[in-house]
Amino acid sequence: MVSAFLNTVKIPELRRRILFTLAVIVLVRLGAAITTPGVNQGVLQEWFRTSLEQRSGGGLAALFN
Repeated sequence: MVSAFLNTVKIPELRRRILFTLAVIVLVRLGAAITTPGVNQGVLQEWFRTSLEQRSGGGLAALFN
C-alpha cells in the first residue's frame, strides 16, 4: 500500500493529476462554505427539500431527516 503511494508520487503525470484533483476538491469545499449575499438559506433549504420530495415521492427525503 505504501509502495503504491510512493510510486504515484514518483510519476510526474500522476502527481500532477492527484494535486489537481485535490485542488478542485478544496475549491469546491470553499465555494460551498461561502454564502451568497441576498439568498435566504432557510428558503433555499426548504426549496431543495420540497423539490426532492416531489421527485422521489417523499421516500428519499425521509432518508435525510
